[in-house]
Amino acid sequence: MNKNNLHFFLGGADLEMATIKKLLEKEGVAYSDGNLNWWDASVAAYKDEIEKVAKKGKTPVIVELATKDKDGKDIMVLPKNTEVIDHHNAYAGKPASVLQVCKLLGVEPTAQIKMIAANDVGSVGEMIKFDMPELSAEEKLSLMKYVRSLDKKTQGVTEEHELSGQKAAKEAIEVCGVKVALLKGYSKCAPVTDALAFSQFEKDPQEAQKNFKQNEVIISEMPDKTFEVNYFGPADICGKNNENFGGWIGSGKETNFWGKDKMSKDDMVKVVSFILTQNQEKQKEKSSKVADAVMAKILSDFKGNGK
Repeated sequence: MNKNNLHFFLGGADLEMATIKKLLEKEGVAYSDGNLNWWDASVAAYKDEIEKVAKKGKTPVIVELATKDKDGKDIMVLPKNTEVIDHHNAYAGKPASVLQVCKLLGVEPTAQIKMIAANDVGSVGEMIKFDMPELSAEEKLSLMKYVRSLDKKTQGVTEEHELSGQKAAKEAIEVCGVKVALLKGYSKCAPVTDALAFSQFEKDPQEAQKNFKQNEVIISEMPDKTFEVNYFGPADICGKNNENFGGWIGSGKETNFWGKDKMSKDDMVKVVSFILTQNQEKQKEKSSKVADAVMAKILSDFKGNGK
């Protein structure tokens, strides 16, 4: 396909979309960028422009833009020659959007683009499991850390968040295969989850690539003295958390997650105790006091200096 006949319409802003934009600029390909939010990006933002491009005989390429409204109805009638690039929802299982763009343009993706694609599909877990034989373990680790730093900037992660998150990861308590980390004043989990994941990779790169596992609870005491709990782990436990406590739930290619905010200390204790107990049963731990002992340590730490 002649790239001069293409006109791209970009979806919600994130690291992958920014990479696609730079790629289009480098290749001299036309695009429209409405600076959309990723959670509500749709073809509605470009309706008139998409129709004009099609009438000129060019091919509209919509990138991660919803085509149906919340009721499942078409937002607009797309021109017949429209190309759709996406890997979410109905398009799940397709390559990351940036890789689809590379293929459409006839461009060989660089190692960095491949890693950005892996990050978009499944964050740090997918990056670790992504096979890159052209890189040494040290080179791969360096590239992963760089890509994650770019992504975290888009999430508003500051240097202070990064340093305190790394400290929380080092001081995390492990019980029944679960790492429990404590944060105070904010709930940005990425610095903690990244540090724990990279620790696995540094310990044994080959084993991490084959069998990367995430089973982590991050407890945040917020400025208003409420608590937020974020859990990254098995799908069945995430599901049970959601059934019992509400909150939010989601899944990635490698990791499932669940979370809830605005909790009292008592409710936070119930939630974390439940998660530990569920894992305790999976691990077939004999001691029924494990979760209670860990919660006592957690509450003791929150009375001390915050992280």
